[in-house]
Amino acid sequence: NNKLTLKAGANVKNAVAGDTQTAGGTAEGNTLRFEAGQAENAYGAKTVGGKALKNQAILAGGTAGTLKGAESTGGTAEENSIEITGGTVTTAIAADAAGDAVGNKAVLTAGAVTGELKGAKSAAKANKNTVEIEGGNVSGAKIMGAEAKGAAEENVVTIKAAVSNASTEITGAHSTHGNAAKNIVNVNAAVSGSLVGGSAGMGDATDNVLNINANVTGDVYGARAHHASLRNTVNIKDGVTVTGNVTGGACLNANENTINIGRGSTVTGNVIGGNGSVENKNNIINLKGGTVTGDIIGGAGASADNNTLAVYHDEANTSQAHDFNKIKNLHFYLGESIANENPTLLQLGVTN
Repeated sequence: NNKLTLKAGANVKNAVAGDTQTAGGTAEGNTLRFEAGQAENAYGAKTVGGKALKNQAILAGGTAGTLKGAESTGGTAEENSIEITGGTVTTAIAADAAGDAVGNKAVLTAGAVTGELKGAKSAAKANKNTVEIEGGNVSGAKIMGAEAKGAAEENVVTIKAAVSNASTEITGAHSTHGNAAKNIVNVNAAVSGSLVGGSAGMGDATDNVLNINANVTGDVYGARAHHASLRNTVNIKDGVTVTGNVTGGACLNANENTINIGRGSTVTGNVIGGNGSVENKNNIINLKGGTVTGDIIGGAGASADNNTLAVYHDEANTSQAHDFNKIKNLHFYLGESIANENPTLLQLGVTN
């Protein structure tokens, strides 16, 4: 429960509200408030081997190199947070731990992040960490719900304010050596940059979800992985435009991924169920009165089998695409309200 405030004139290398040096010592409930000045490193708390719990770092002004709610060089980190309401920071992480990182949160409402913004970073597992962007400027930063060496599961990134830098990378969570599963990205404001529900450098990416509820300029992926991308979902809301390509899963084996394209929505590039260099099967693209000015591709890799394009009747909109290929199953759902005067279900040959 220690508190440290940096005010005008502060110029320090390390600012830490609570720092325990004992092997099993716990740091809990400490708060750093950064109002002005400069600091190379600004932490709510640090531990050597013990748990870092419910610590907080608030950046309201000034310039920081690294901002962390907590850091544990040998232990776990739970329920720590950072809040950026002003100032500028290069790297902002709610919790950085050698052990598991669980339930940590990063919020940006104003100010700027120029390098990285993460809910957590862990040399073990990272679960249920969150990032929320409600304002401010991410200036082409890498944004992640969490990054872990082990499993990264159930982490969430929510975008509530526009992101306008095309070099920005937004990922629900990334695992460098394990699996990424059940991570979510919610896009509720316009975004320029790349979007990935979940990614795995050496393992699998499974059951990740990307919800696109506002216009996006850039390529989007339900998941990217080294080995397998399985059961990932991209949801494109009614009336939304994606200026780029949409891929359900990219990896060696991309199977059972789903892309839902809402009524009156537009994708200017290709829509690809699975882009696996070895196998692509059982991927589904649901077209519900939307437009794809590129091609709809069931599987873009070496082998594609049993992929489905499902076209749904809409009373106001014709489903459109330039063409489709590597589709084994073509399904038309008429609905109970279909009539002669309704629009054509599917029109091909559309170009951008």
